[in-house]
Amino acid sequence: MEGPTDDPGIQALRQKKIRDFLLTLLFSQGVPMLRAGDETGHTQRGNNNAYCQDNEISWLNWNLDAGRKSLLEFTRRLAAIFHRQPVFHRRRFFHGKATRGAESREIDWFLPSGKLMSDEDWGDPQRRCLGILLYGKSIDIDEHGDQIDGDTVLLLLNRDHADAVAFTLPPAIEGGSWELLVDTSRNDVEPPHAVGNPYELTACSAAAFRSKSSEKTADL
Repeated sequence: MEGPTDDPGIQALRQKKIRDFLLTLLFSQGVPMLRAGDETGHTQRGNNNAYCQDNEISWLNWNLDAGRKSLLEFTRRLAAIFHRQPVFHRRRFFHGKATRGAESREIDWFLPSGKLMSDEDWGDPQRRCLGILLYGKSIDIDEHGDQIDGDTVLLLLNRDHADAVAFTLPPAIEGGSWELLVDTSRNDVEPPHAVGNPYELTACSAAAFRSKSSEKTADL
């Protein structure tokens, strides 16, 4: 359905999709770019060229209702995770090797079964759910030539509008456990917390985890 609606189901789905887009943008490689107002759900009502609109299409409404305040807090949470996780700050393309020393994995792609995706899986047009594992070891080197290490981060994406997926999480690193950072199916903001395996990923949602080592955990 397009345009304004009072249907609570459609409204909830739209808000979840906004959170989905924000998560995939903030956690993609490269510099994330938000237009002013995106963090509070500003809409131009389908107008993609509103430079000459001196009206509510281009104005920012600073009187935030509960829903927009919640979205703002969610965006702040994503931004905090982005800034504190070096795996999102790579300065070069993935190349399959450590920046120095022995060969090391940088990224893996997983099926909901917990198995690595094959070329055949990539060609499956019905594939609606996948996991992305960003390894936190030997991410890069800094300006002094020192190795940059961070948390290993797992992203789960489910674009199916009808079915939830019980996603089998791959083994966490160093004998640790997976800790949920954010889930777009929730409009509240919670501290990171441990999760069970498999993880229930609701329809049309995304989630991010970090591998919480038993030896070292970065503050968040």
